[in-house]
Amino acid sequence: MRVTEVVSQTVSTRYFHIDHLGSITVVTNEASAVVERLSYDAWASGGIRTVPTT
Repeated sequence: MRVTEVVSQTVSTRYFHIDHLGSITVVTNEASAVVERLSYDAWASGGIRTVPTT
């Protein structure tokens, strides 16, 4: 899924990647760089968000 966002005249596109259960696991930008990773426990509660550092 692709989402385009406009903030202060800056356009950014994010791509949401899902696993076999349909849960979002990775978010990338238009350059295919990982912006965020998400993980879930066995009951799919919460969602642990990890933002990679460069």
